[in-house]
Amino acid sequence: MIRITRKEVLNNILQIKDNLLKSKKVLLNRKTGAIQFQDKALFHPADPWREIHIQVDSLAHFAAKNERDEPLKSSELEPVAWRIMTETLEALNLITSLHPEETALESLSKINLLASLEKIEELPGWKGKINRFKAEEKLFDQPYGTYLLRYPDTITQTMAEALAQSNQMDITPYLITIKGMHSSISEVLLLQTNQGWTVYRDNPDLKDLEYFYFNSIQGALKKLLPKAHLPLH
Repeated sequence: MIRITRKEVLNNILQIKDNLLKSKKVLLNRKTGAIQFQDKALFHPADPWREIHIQVDSLAHFAAKNERDEPLKSSELEPVAWRIMTETLEALNLITSLHPEETALESLSKINLLASLEKIEELPGWKGKINRFKAEEKLFDQPYGTYLLRYPDTITQTMAEALAQSNQMDITPYLITIKGMHSSISEVLLLQTNQGWTVYRDNPDLKDLEYFYFNSIQGALKKLLPKAHLPLH
């Protein structure tokens, strides 16, 4: 059974199932990762939609390419969109590998959507693209234990990419900024990996036994109690 953590991924797969063999343009939302098929790619350059190509080789392996027919890169999409697109392709390719005698598009009944797993962007305290200065400003007059969740800065993103490469893991980083005692403010790095969610512990070996992986972001957040117990509204 194939496990998918986002309904957006399932929607993408169903879109591909229903339209891939038809002569339609494939559009990808670079902000959300959603896929649409249209007869004509008519959209304004400022819109989040862009045309991509979904290719299936002789081994029924799915890949996504940009309008220049080059492999799609993470730098071309927002982090959420990249993660959704990556999971979409991984699910399709896993279907193919598990059922070589069938086509991938005929095996969608093997998919199980884990709707119970929340997305970090939907949690209380999520503030998206704000920097450390803005995060501290928002927490300045808040009580002890108040926290907010946000996207990583450039340095953190670069570090996460290095961790992903050295550990051979898929990693998406997030930051939690926390109001501490005596007006102090600290930050903790949260990592979403293909093994689950974990809290970074200043140890680059993510396979070390000191790391515990949770199925949901809520499990990882519980590790930070009572230090972080009050999401900023």
